[in-house]
Amino acid sequence: MNNKKEFVERVQRYETISLKEIKEEWLINDDKNGHYVAQALTGFGRNNTCTICRAVNSNCNICVYGGYYGCISNKNVDTYNGINNAETPRQLLNRFRKRAKHMRETYKELFL
Repeated sequence: MNNKKEFVERVQRYETISLKEIKEEWLINDDKNGHYVAQALTGFGRNNTCTICRAVNSNCNICVYGGYYGCISNKNVDTYNGINNAETPRQLLNRFRKRAKHMRETYKELFL
């Protein structure tokens, strides 16, 4: 697992991102959904923009999440889809926080 540092940094980003930041990006974004706003703010949702993916050259087998697209599979799918499908800035903020909490639990399972 060569992207542990980036994983922790993403958790911290999800926990500290502000509603103001989200609202500003939401105004710029034409599609008005969580996916594109999250991608612009955090690299979310694409292996060429996600810092977690880029740290392992998009090789899922050596990622903290493990396995093929582990970040969006099984127990991770609900929080991923939550961000992806957020319809308002407030909803996106809440879903970032939920994903961060879930990622912290995942971290504990893997490393503590």
